[in-house]
Amino acid sequence: MVVITDLFNPEELTETNEGFKTVCSDCGLQGNRTEGFILFPETNTSYCHSSHKWFSLLQTAGLKLNVIKCIEGNEEGEKPELDRETIKEIYDSVEENFGKEFLTDLKIACGDINNFLIIKVNAKGIETKTVNIDKVADYIISKFKIKTVFGLKEESLYLYENGIWTLTGKGILISDIEKLLQWYAKNNVVKEIFDKVKRKTECSRDKFDIVPEFKTPVLNGVLDLSDVDDLKFLPQNEKYNFKKSFPVEYNPKAKCPKILKFFKQTFYECDLTQVQEYGGLHLIRRYLFKKANICQGLKNTGKSVYLNLLSTFCGKKNISGLSLQKISHGKSFDLLVLKDAFANIHDDLSSGDLSDSGGFKMAVGDGDICGEQKFGDYIRFRNTAKQTYACNMIPSVKNIDDEAYYERWLVWNFENVILQEEMNPHLIDELTTKEELSGLLNWYIEGFIRLVKQNGFSNEKSCEETKELMINNSNPLAKFSSECLGYSQGKKITKEEMYNAYCLFCTNQKPILSPDSKIKIGNSLIRFASYISDAKSGNKRYWLNVIFKGERDNFSKSTSKYLKEGKKRDIEINNINSENLSHLPQIKHKTINSKPKSDREVQFYDAKECEDINCKCLKKDVEIYLLSNPDSTDKQLYDKFGDGCFKFKEELKKDKKTECNWCHKKISQKEFKEFKGVCKKCDVAEQIKYEGKIK
Repeated sequence: MVVITDLFNPEELTETNEGFKTVCSDCGLQGNRTEGFILFPETNTSYCHSSHKWFSLLQTAGLKLNVIKCIEGNEEGEKPELDRETIKEIYDSVEENFGKEFLTDLKIACGDINNFLIIKVNAKGIETKTVNIDKVADYIISKFKIKTVFGLKEESLYLYENGIWTLTGKGILISDIEKLLQWYAKNNVVKEIFDKVKRKTECSRDKFDIVPEFKTPVLNGVLDLSDVDDLKFLPQNEKYNFKKSFPVEYNPKAKCPKILKFFKQTFYECDLTQVQEYGGLHLIRRYLFKKANICQGLKNTGKSVYLNLLSTFCGKKNISGLSLQKISHGKSFDLLVLKDAFANIHDDLSSGDLSDSGGFKMAVGDGDICGEQKFGDYIRFRNTAKQTYACNMIPSVKNIDDEAYYERWLVWNFENVILQEEMNPHLIDELTTKEELSGLLNWYIEGFIRLVKQNGFSNEKSCEETKELMINNSNPLAKFSSECLGYSQGKKITKEEMYNAYCLFCTNQKPILSPDSKIKIGNSLIRFASYISDAKSGNKRYWLNVIFKGERDNFSKSTSKYLKEGKKRDIEINNINSENLSHLPQIKHKTINSKPKSDREVQFYDAKECEDINCKCLKKDVEIYLLSNPDSTDKQLYDKFGDGCFKFKEELKKDKKTECNWCHKKISQKEFKEFKGVCKKCDVAEQIKYEGKIK
């Protein structure tokens, strides 16, 4: 849309509080003292202080091109009037001096839409006007840069603005058509024009998805990283087909002192070069090296600040936030958000196990993955979004022998805990200023250059080291197996001893770890210590071919019973002389429960301690109730009979037969239930006796 200032060269204008001041093309300077011609862009009008006349946009164009005189303007409040010959002369002069496209925009700005109408006069002399659909569509296409990708179920219209192709085109085009046609912009007309524009700007998805892998779009241009020895900074161009752009300006002289200070306080020195190189990997649209990043550590160690900084650098609209579990076995609707994204960043990752790591390896492996639009097309695309996660405990994978999974990870430990009184609530704001982000871009470029030249990451751990680090940080049992257990042929440790040592190991960690149950240990220990086997001798069960690391042969038996009335559980570890277990004897006694258990708790959780309970019911009563109410809950049973009912319930489960309440003869449970507490003979006898009384 033409603005009144477009009729003048920038050097002719002087900005004022009212608008823009210039020289009147007809009368020149006012009294040789000041420029007396004022332009008002908001209303597209002008005013001459010499003639005291107002001018419309079209009149200003005529005045500028010397078609009309200054005195021919309008009085204040008067509507501008020009005859057809004068208007035609102004149009011809504008086309000659500014071009045909400018003339079209000028006509639209002046409210002259006859150029887009088909005017017909019937036999009676009545004039009818209809919109010229093709002409309006061609005008829209010439004004905007548009591409339409058609799918099987729907189409996507992209509009090129600020160096990238966006999906905001539909709203902008419909709004522009509305302004252009004014009262002629009926719904069916607008829809027909819009459909015509889409059909005329069709582009195949395969061609449109081709994006230069080593060119990086930023706010003020495009970085060409294809040759690290000869970096280039190019102007923006629609042919690159960029869908997203880094919200950072490239300034080769910019520095980022605050960000580097934060990095040095947060990361280990050996990890700092990897941080720089991994950040540089985000600048290209390709997984040049198949690596993802996981940040593991305690709370208040800077993980979230780092992830927020990386998110701001890439752009909040340019990233996705899928969890590792969703990427591994997520739905195709979820995976589509990875398309065209610079990064996938997920904070506070769940410690839940991964049942399958195949989806993650595909996402990081520079291969194609599939996504699906809601009610739309099924799309196959190559993922280039770099994977970054943060967690307190690394999620374990079902197949711990999958080396292809572990070799894809860069693991950074965050261990510098910031105290509450030392925290800066405005830190992220200080790190994400325009200057700091420009400096961070330069720092990442240095990391990318080093990454390419050395063909890999600095200080990269081996697959075995990464595997051990991730397993030990993913499961307390894995860490216990690695640090405390060793192989010894024929040696054995009872399962009770093993569990006590494991619990004590967990309680001595910082922070304290939550131990798994005995059942879970029995099922999972062999995953982390493959040399052990399950063995049994009499009533005792053992772990075979295993010892506790250190110069020791025995692990003393510990009293593992949970006693009533808050008694303590004693765990004594003798003859330990091992660096790996030096921390274990620090806590020898642990109070399990300071509050005595109720009778119901004892009955329900530890049947062995039911013997000294003062029973308030009879076994037969419990038996009859259970037979009559097989679906009753434990709470209902306890509410009816009180203490002792659970003891009798356990005993009844072990009894294969019960006895008749009258003759005390052993009978089956089925017979007892059928005749409601008596045997068949007693039931028949009672029935005969009852019938005799009736007679």
